[in-house]
Amino acid sequence: MTMPNNKIYLALVMSFALIGCGGGGGGGGSAAPAQAAEETVEAVAEETTEVVEEVETLVESTAQSMQDLVIPDGFSFDPITEMNIDIDISNLSTQRAYVSIYSEYEETDSGTLAPSGDHKLAGQALEAGVGNIDIVYADGVEKVLAEIWFYDGSDPIQKELTIDDNTFYY
Repeated sequence: MTMPNNKIYLALVMSFALIGCGGGGGGGGSAAPAQAAEETVEAVAEETTEVVEEVETLVESTAQSMQDLVIPDGFSFDPITEMNIDIDISNLSTQRAYVSIYSEYEETDSGTLAPSGDHKLAGQALEAGVGNIDIVYADGVEKVLAEIWFYDGSDPIQKELTIDDNTFYY
């Protein structure tokens, strides 16, 4: 509802600016700027009315109480998801390593996954190639990326994980 009001204020400011700029040095005055300002205000008011009517149409509901609401099976008002991730790469390596979990990443041209550092959910050191990490993330995230770095400078091991497949074994 604040958006339509902003348009009205903008139209009013613009119309005052146009009216204030009229005339000039010695030339014949004209009512055209004032008329243009009035037309702009009318057009914005008309747009505002249309937007408000659209919003009111979208918000309409027949529910009169909480008991009248229809909620689909499995719907949760809790906007977060929890995941417990088991990591065991002891068959591959028991050297010092660190795991990071990311909610956003993209595939590069070379086929590797490039995580977004702004979307790191958690991280911890692995002991002898084994670890367990709990994460909480926004509902709607379907996959997370687990990335294991070794302290020797070698390339990381990566794996996409889902709630159904939340283990990282090698």
